[in-house]
Amino acid sequence: MVVFYFMVMQISLFLILQDWDKPQNIPDPDAKKPDDWDDEIDGEWEPPMIDNPDYKVGGETCKQDVSFASC
Repeated sequence: MVVFYFMVMQISLFLILQDWDKPQNIPDPDAKKPDDWDDEIDGEWEPPMIDNPDYKVGGETCKQDVSFASC
């Protein structure tokens, strides 16, 4: 029984850690710096963030407009 519990915990930890490097939001790869952007005046340009399609919680893909409890 203890061995089974230990194996289940190892598998759960593995599943959690394999997607650890996938953030919930990522920079929009299609975003382009506006033509009138001036780094000296406006600062360094950063693309807007979008939902990461590969982000998962509890084995399910989650969307930002869905409550965390439903994931």
